Amino acid sequence: MKSFRIKILVAGIICIILIFSSTFAQSVENSGMVALQEEAAKKLIALNLLKGYDDGSLGLERPIRRVEFCAIVSRMLGYEENPVLPSTFPFKDVKRDYWGYKYIATAYGLNLVIGFDDGTFKPDEQITYAQAVTMLVRTLGYAGDVKGMKWPDNFMEIGNNLGITRYLQIDYNKPVTRGEIAVMVSNSLGIELK
Repeated sequence: MKSFRIKILVAGIICIILIFSSTFAQSVENSGMVALQEEAAKKLIALNLLKGYDDGSLGLERPIRRVEFCAIVSRMLGYEENPVLPSTFPFKDVKRDYWGYKYIATAYGLNLVIGFDDGTFKPDEQITYAQAVTMLVRTLGYAGDVKGMKWPDNFMEIGNNLGITRYLQIDYNKPVTRGEIAVMVSNSLGIELK
């Protein structure tokens, strides 16, 4: 009976050690990701691609909206001062006086975004991981390399192969944070435009 109690005690101690080491490893991984996101954000700020909020914060932990990402991509391609304004603009939920109109128009004019079947763009919705990768693949000029498969798998495969998604593992449909976008855009800056 005594040896049985010792075995249970040892098993309990092993379980506690495993739980602690798993929690510690997750904490180390999370702090490493935060540092990576902060470093990527500093790079994008220096290049004037990422801008903070009025209160001075970057909000790297906050989900990024679709319009905000269009702004980053427009800046990335050098169209902030001279936006592409297509003659036809299909998004009924984006008016000309909306602050992000020129960014969305540029993204649309360059075939980086398509919008939704109902004729909307939903600029203030959070952008998903798959949507962001799709836009970056198009931004870099690799949309023509996308073959077969169903969206988003086809764009994700190209994004993974190019290195856009390096360091990130996110569910396709999960909203992306500003910090995760900073990492993806930073990764994209090292990829040759096609």
